[in-house]
Amino acid sequence: MVARADDLMAAIEGTTDQFEDEVAQLCEATTAAEEIIGKAKGEA
Repeated sequence: MVARADDLMAAIEGTTDQFEDEVAQLCEATTAAEEIIGKAKGEA
């Protein structure tokens, strides 16, 4: 059971690493959108 859990964790980590660049780009885009919305509302 422990070995299967280790295999599952390794698979999850590998998948997460596979999309690291895309996730970083989405985070940057979200931050930029939040800044624009804040400026539009006069918050920034």
